[in-house]
Amino acid sequence: MRNRSAGWGIGVIIAVLISLALILFGVVSTINGIAVLFALNGIWFVVFGLAFTRARDRLYFIGWGLVVAVLSTFAFLKWEYALGLEVVVILLVVVLSIFWKPPPSFPSQPTQAAPQPA
Repeated sequence: MRNRSAGWGIGVIIAVLISLALILFGVVSTINGIAVLFALNGIWFVVFGLAFTRARDRLYFIGWGLVVAVLSTFAFLKWEYALGLEVVVILLVVVLSIFWKPPPSFPSQPTQAAPQPA
């Protein structure tokens, strides 16, 4: 059973507010707060893709979630490695999108009205 009322925007808002709170309370620096923002948004996109989307949209959300989450590596890796890892993840998502096909969705058959008595 899927909750269709959940939208991806609510997770993004929560991620922004958590990151902002961590920065304002001095728990993390500004750079690390931005990294937390990317990580939380990426994780939310993956969770949203797995739990709340149709099969045909699943790879889109999971792929972009991985791309956004990997952006957070700039805070603790050298920028060359972070960009290289980002390129690898984008390449992986592209290759998966080429070879992975969602299960076919069968169109709903129109219901025919019962014949009317003459």
